[in-house]
Amino acid sequence: MLMTALATSSGQLGWLLGLDRIRWSDPQAVLAWRYELEPWHWALIILASVVGASLTYRHLLGPRYGRAALTVVRALILIVVAALLAGPMIKVLDTRTRNDWFIMLVDRSESMKINDAADPAEAGPPGAPVARDAALRRALERDLGHFTDEAFLRDRHLLWLGFDESTYELTAPDHDDATWADPEGRATLLRTALEQALRRTAGRPVGGIALFTDGRSGQSTGSGLVRRLNQRGARVFPVLIGGDVEQLDLSIARVDAPRKAFVNDDVPVRVWIQHYPVEAQPDPKRIRLRLVDAATDQVVDERSPGEAEPGRPVTLTGRSEAIGQATWRVELTYDAPDPTTRSDPVPANNLRRVDVELIDRPIRVLYIEGYPRWEYRFLKNLLVRERSLSSSMMLISADRQFAQEGDEPIARLPRTPSEWAPYDVILIGDAPVDTLSSEQMAMLRDHVAARGAGLIWIGGPRSTPRGYGTTALSSLLPMRRPGSVVRSEETSVALRPTPHAEALSVLRLHASGAERADAWPEDLPRLRWVQDVGRLKRTAEVLGASAEPQESPIPIVMRMRYGAGQAIYLATDETWRYRYGRGERYFGQLWTGLIRMLGRHRIQQRARTVDLKVSHHRVEVSQTVVVELDLDDAVLVPREVPRIAVSVERDGEDDSIEQFVLMPRQDLSAAEREIGGARYRATWRPTVAGRFHLRVVEPALNDIEITQVIEVDRPDAELRHTRPDFERLSELASQTGVERVYRLGDLEQLAQDADSRAEATDDDETEPLWDSPLALLIILTLLTTEWIGRKLIRLI
Repeated sequence: MLMTALATSSGQLGWLLGLDRIRWSDPQAVLAWRYELEPWHWALIILASVVGASLTYRHLLGPRYGRAALTVVRALILIVVAALLAGPMIKVLDTRTRNDWFIMLVDRSESMKINDAADPAEAGPPGAPVARDAALRRALERDLGHFTDEAFLRDRHLLWLGFDESTYELTAPDHDDATWADPEGRATLLRTALEQALRRTAGRPVGGIALFTDGRSGQSTGSGLVRRLNQRGARVFPVLIGGDVEQLDLSIARVDAPRKAFVNDDVPVRVWIQHYPVEAQPDPKRIRLRLVDAATDQVVDERSPGEAEPGRPVTLTGRSEAIGQATWRVELTYDAPDPTTRSDPVPANNLRRVDVELIDRPIRVLYIEGYPRWEYRFLKNLLVRERSLSSSMMLISADRQFAQEGDEPIARLPRTPSEWAPYDVILIGDAPVDTLSSEQMAMLRDHVAARGAGLIWIGGPRSTPRGYGTTALSSLLPMRRPGSVVRSEETSVALRPTPHAEALSVLRLHASGAERADAWPEDLPRLRWVQDVGRLKRTAEVLGASAEPQESPIPIVMRMRYGAGQAIYLATDETWRYRYGRGERYFGQLWTGLIRMLGRHRIQQRARTVDLKVSHHRVEVSQTVVVELDLDDAVLVPREVPRIAVSVERDGEDDSIEQFVLMPRQDLSAAEREIGGARYRATWRPTVAGRFHLRVVEPALNDIEITQVIEVDRPDAELRHTRPDFERLSELASQTGVERVYRLGDLEQLAQDADSRAEATDDDETEPLWDSPLALLIILTLLTTEWIGRKLIRLI
């Protein structure tokens, strides 16, 4: 009887509240409001209701106590009406969780049989080395519990995959042993394994991939794979296996720096550090990299990799006010904690020379904009104020009497290749597609391709990029379908730089007085208008993307090479918001950094009058290499050399192992013909591995030393390269957002670092109360009470 009564009561109350799907007695049911008001808002509403009600009855005739009671009733009516306007509702709180997947990808190739791994089960100094596969099994036997406990597997699926020539599922090991067959694979297809891992988890969130391998593979991972990993939010946690314990040798593996730069320009000098043996773990905080001016021995820049592993590129920044040739040297030192290991076995590999020619002239910028939107108003002021830039502006919507702005005002846009030639960087805003004729577009395209100019697109709601999808400039757009670009559904986006931006030293924002720009400011205003550019071209790379969603960030700043030049696309016109409360600081750093990078790249194209170029500096056996020679010197071109012989010489040997011939190019563009000079091209396929010098041996050019260095690897040498490729895995880790690489003894730390990417979404259910019978009953009751009260004291 009691339960029946309670059920009946509950049903009646639900009818009064107007509830169809929700039970008011549900423990997850709460009272919510469509329009949330602060407590002080309600206080003001109550106060206003009381004051308003009292004023309506203050001067009326009738008993004081009766009028006071009617005042209270009317105030209640006003408060109830305000509450109903706020949208009361019953909400049942609910959350839906989509489990993430964590992939354990294990190398099963025969290189895992190499006996050069330390036994992770042994404490103290390393003893006799064991096979890499044996070390892996013992490490899993000891630390597997960190990946199978309840905390790690909460909201997560664990998938074990093996790979060699193919990728296949593995039986999940238990705490006693990994019951896998011996490693027998004849090749390590690392890129294929990662792609297969992504395919097997298509449409599901991937928290990470623990990659157990020595890193040796005939395949290069490539930017396309890294882009797909980042798009899926799949971080790669490499677990490095193998390597002997020998004396530590830190060395500078590679230095990249532009050949030319501008005076007072921030010149990025990227330094790769390597160490041998690869299983050694030098303290990154004890490593120091210095960029030293060779003429004065003054330190230009100094930096420690910090928490980064050796092998990850470190960017030093050089700057000089001197005009002409600047010679710097990169110095590497290591303050070893153990005095017995302080001696460096190869001191010569700790120094690298860097030559940069510094040019004292402003970067010529042409800015074409359709109408005076906010981005244009602030950007054109910045271009005029910046002393290192010489700008010209063309505002298409302006009247004929309007005086175009800029350091060098123009009355019309360039119409010939020679008129385009002075401009290092061209900015195109939301300009109508008919702003440039088809001939002008072709000239601009060739200006970028042949002269190395830079082009920056600033997306807009009217024409850019949709209007340019079928024009000659479509080749300079990074998206596959410009005509399908629309506004993103995200109404508020936080921009974050990618590792590609760090490598180019762009999108580096720092507060006034800060020495470095390593940390992106977290308090920047969010962008409220961003384009969804869709799929990007294979040659495009993302410099800046949205901070969320992490699984598929929205590309905002994109870059792609085109011929000798580059194009950058900004899928927003709201970087001016970075000026809020900060002035030009961040806004100026963002734009001058992009423009200076393009201007610096442009002057590289004319750095030498004789330039031998290769399409790749490191290739595999039988991979095609495009070799080009540009002769721009007015003295050399009249020699009319019909063909040019190139000798291939092995590093350290004087004898040539083969020769090939460069022939004149027949596919020169109009812009290249305008530049003049001679252009030669040939393709070469290396047949053996090694380090080679390509040397021009044409008698007509024997008074000039023209060489290029190229390294050739064997993709199928599974057991010939016994040294683990830690550099490859370190780069792959950094490109996918992992700050370190792991050893077999670090599996506990890996389990802690691999945080879950499970997606929790709100699935709340609501029903409104404002239109319920109870709301109507309350209003009618109060109105009836007031009417009866007014009748009793004779106010009606």
